[in-house]
Amino acid sequence: MIRACVLLAILSPAALAAQDTVRFTPKVAQPTYAVRQPVLRVRPGTVLVSRTNFGP
Repeated sequence: MIRACVLLAILSPAALAAQDTVRFTPKVAQPTYAVRQPVLRVRPGTVLVSRTNFGP
């Protein structure tokens, strides 16, 4: 168990450094409860930094 924790602690920073970061700022507001095409598709593990249309 201790080995697993040590291995996880060593590999976690490497996994975080390998993640992609996508910054998304919407240009047009859309109704929340509407059926629409996705505006953005991301892969698992990708970090998404988003802003809203209603504030910072």
